[in-house]
Amino acid sequence: MKDRKTKAPATAETKAILKKCQERGLIIMSCGPLYNVFRFMFPLVITGEELTKGFDILEDAIREVNATT
Repeated sequence: MKDRKTKAPATAETKAILKKCQERGLIIMSCGPLYNVFRFMFPLVITGEELTKGFDILEDAIREVNATT
């Protein structure tokens, strides 16, 4: 969400975050009517280490996109 008051969707930012994640090997999807929601589909056999690495990639991508907007 770009603005909590207007509840404007952050569709472009979501797309940029997805791209950065995919470039780093993390595949997640966007969903929702405005494609501004992340969808995670972890395998049932994911390790704690893999989960942490995935969230680190996502966190870094979000920070990078937020720094440029």
